[in-house]
Amino acid sequence: RSQAVWFEGHSGSSTLSNGTAFHTCAMVAKWLPLAAACLAWAGVDGDTNSDAQQEQCRSGSGGCADDSGAPADEVDASLLQARVDRVVAADAWPEPRWRRERAPAPCTPAPARPSKLAPDSAGEHFIQMDGKTKTPAPRQEMQGFVRELLVKYPLRSNPIKVNGKTAYIPFGSILEGQYSRNAHTQDQQDYGVEKAMAFVSNDNPKSMLSDRVKLAFAEKSHTFYFPGEMPHVTKDRLVADQSAQSPEMKQQATAMRQAKLTALAGSASVYGGQIVNAGKDWNQIEAIREFVASEGGAMTQALWQNVDRSNSELKQRAAKTTAKTPFRSSIGCIHFENPEVMNFTADGVQVPLDHKIVAWRGRVAQYPNEEYQMSNGFAVFSHNTESDSLDVYIGFASVFELVDAIPGMVAKFSVGPADGDKWPIGPESRNSSVLPPFVAPFVEAVSSAVHTMAESVPTDYTYLRLERQDAGCPDDMLSSLPGQSQTMLDLMRVAQGEAVMSPLEMIPSMGAAYQSAMGWLNCAIEFLRPVNNNESVRFGSLQIMGVIHVISELLPNDVAKIVAAHEVWNTVNGTLLSR
Repeated sequence: RSQAVWFEGHSGSSTLSNGTAFHTCAMVAKWLPLAAACLAWAGVDGDTNSDAQQEQCRSGSGGCADDSGAPADEVDASLLQARVDRVVAADAWPEPRWRRERAPAPCTPAPARPSKLAPDSAGEHFIQMDGKTKTPAPRQEMQGFVRELLVKYPLRSNPIKVNGKTAYIPFGSILEGQYSRNAHTQDQQDYGVEKAMAFVSNDNPKSMLSDRVKLAFAEKSHTFYFPGEMPHVTKDRLVADQSAQSPEMKQQATAMRQAKLTALAGSASVYGGQIVNAGKDWNQIEAIREFVASEGGAMTQALWQNVDRSNSELKQRAAKTTAKTPFRSSIGCIHFENPEVMNFTADGVQVPLDHKIVAWRGRVAQYPNEEYQMSNGFAVFSHNTESDSLDVYIGFASVFELVDAIPGMVAKFSVGPADGDKWPIGPESRNSSVLPPFVAPFVEAVSSAVHTMAESVPTDYTYLRLERQDAGCPDDMLSSLPGQSQTMLDLMRVAQGEAVMSPLEMIPSMGAAYQSAMGWLNCAIEFLRPVNNNESVRFGSLQIMGVIHVISELLPNDVAKIVAAHEVWNTVNGTLLSR
């Protein structure tokens, strides 16, 4: 019965020569990746101090405790070591996190801020997408902002209202505007159309990015202008793979689609925790927040010059755009801190104009080249009277990047001055990617096993072309998913160390969480759908990680609004780009 449910009616009749073994392993893998993900998140990031605790500790004002619960200023100085060096012997490790309340981890007051790289940066920070191979994520310092983004929402065509020094943005309504982006770390510039919906971030569990975010934008961007040749390593690889598929392999790909998705989801859940650690530098986060608070949050002339330059670049790029269909589509989320300067109602939010705000962004691009970024910087909302638009400018001072390249995925973490000019850059302070020794072998073995299983199943290149109803997400399932998602969110709270759950509770909870997660993945395919109907595209682990991020960061009812109908995301200037 489990096998029949698992493969949507496809029993053990797979034509794979090792089909029986795979089916058995796949049913086991239905549970193990969830357990491994919980251990990985709890072991690596689950005991991280909250943002407020980190800042208090690093400022030297106390309040940071070691695993004994004693404040940092009451324990021996030898116990206060940097988080990146914190790997203890198995027999000295505290009780499992599911058996104790959240205990803050040790940290040290921030030292002076010399602009130097940590000598062991590459060795302590890495991503293991296949469960074993370590892709280094070294830290590099740059001059100026590492990335910049300008989005313009015309007031005449969007339900946004500007009133004096504030702008009102309704929740759950589709917004459409132009965007211009500078990716200085890759020497890329692009222009296109941005689609977005505003929501309130879920606080149960806390955001993996920051426990201070509240306002969030779900987004999908379509690139219409990109000078030079756009990277296409993923495209070349997928075209070759699809061309080599025999009819039997295509049949296997369809029959075992859900098994492959499960394995990919387990793998993405594990290395997702490593990405969070590799992309959050606590000294840099503190510097950005200090910069945002400076001048009472007011913008300076130098900052406005960056906004003006971005507006000029957007005009120039729009004038050069000749494409009728986009080169690529990307999904993402933008999260904003500083809710104290906003006014939230049940239906929308009033944001201050011309006021600095801390911002985060996650972005996933799938075609023609897969890449992922997690960025942090400052944002400003402003009313552009010339274009009569609500402009959102973000200057990012840190970005973690994962990009597909000929040798495989490559990663790096880049930081720049918080003001894009002369704000001091602190020393390396990211949490280590190294798992505790009693956890690492299990997590790596499970992650490696599910990755191998995923790779052994052919890719279903028709999946993202399906209507969600044909992919296992009928309307009644979509309407019931929000109510079924609380168990999954509770498990995420346990993994983050914010809740306690016994092993007897955790086992059935993992089953319910699995059903919810797979339901959301099947329901999200229209939101993820690329606009180029004839290209070779897949639902890979990066896209799965993006969906997992969305369903963990936003309220379940809001996620349902996002994935309900793809037309709102793939319609540009009144034209539906893909069916």
